[in-house]
Amino acid sequence: MRVSERTADGEGDSEDTAARNGQVATRTVRVMTYNILSGGWPRVDALEAVMRDAQADLIGMQEVTKRTVNELASRLGMFSALAPAASGRGSAVGLLSRWPLREVHLHPKAPMRNALLEAVVEPEGAAPVRIFVAHLAASYSAWRGGEGERLRELAYILGQMGKRADEPRLLMGDFNSLPPGERLLASRLLLHAAQNDARRAQGDDLTGQPGVKKVLPKPLRPLASALLGVVRVPALAWAGDLAASAYVPRAVVRQTRAAGYTDLYTVAHPDPRQREMSCPAQNPAGRIDYIFASPALAAGLLACELLGETPTSPVLRASDHRPMLATLALASTRRRGQRPQAGSGSASPSAAHP
Repeated sequence: MRVSERTADGEGDSEDTAARNGQVATRTVRVMTYNILSGGWPRVDALEAVMRDAQADLIGMQEVTKRTVNELASRLGMFSALAPAASGRGSAVGLLSRWPLREVHLHPKAPMRNALLEAVVEPEGAAPVRIFVAHLAASYSAWRGGEGERLRELAYILGQMGKRADEPRLLMGDFNSLPPGERLLASRLLLHAAQNDARRAQGDDLTGQPGVKKVLPKPLRPLASALLGVVRVPALAWAGDLAASAYVPRAVVRQTRAAGYTDLYTVAHPDPRQREMSCPAQNPAGRIDYIFASPALAAGLLACELLGETPTSPVLRASDHRPMLATLALASTRRRGQRPQAGSGSASPSAAHP
């Protein structure tokens, strides 16, 4: 599959020009997934700036709270939904949408540590899209990085998505899992965790950001000081990164792809050596954030990027994850040659969906 040469900002085959040229009209939709870190409230201004700059139509959020999702919905003029964690000990996920939500399912009995949200959105002039927003468990200190727990969670998600096999589907979120063929800079992650511990010792509030105990398996924790010395030597850090990459499994992403869903970022960036990393935003060590699409949606991929810091988008202040933004061309439900109505594509009135 090749990403279309149409530009991500909407130039190219718009609904109007496509109709005039006798082509199938399309509707461009911008989809974002974003782990906003521990509720996001202290950084809500920065989060708003990142989202507004991206001009996203659909935003799936992880580690969000009701207060934050309602505030962002009000500021951005979007509809919203929030799913609390079924376990009561994990974090919530949410969705912001430029269009009203036709259905919302919170999956209160999902066998997951964090929440799962399912919703149906009907972009103006296009067929409905079923969206799943997920946040798989982060158990890096467990055996093989906790991949077994995430595989059990994934099995439930894929089962729910399979019930809607006749509908266009998107799955987005923080999977806390690495993709096959991409690098893990474990040395960078360990140094970042040590820096977090040092800042906490000085009184900094780093709620939600990992320390050394969070990222090291229990058998290696007594060796933390020695390992920190090792990763400060470039040649040894390189060898350690290779060993860690071999240790960490990639089954979650592999199984999602095997179920028929396309990892949009890999299509937009076919060379693994050119792919960027999503977390931690300040010292990226690996890609754990994804937007997956069913075949019909994936065929309309225009672009997919990990967003970085710019003068108008304070990514490094907003969260410890970089947001991922995909641009998709959806087939229009308008008849060929029918011109869009005035106001088509404008923001919906602000409304917070319960």
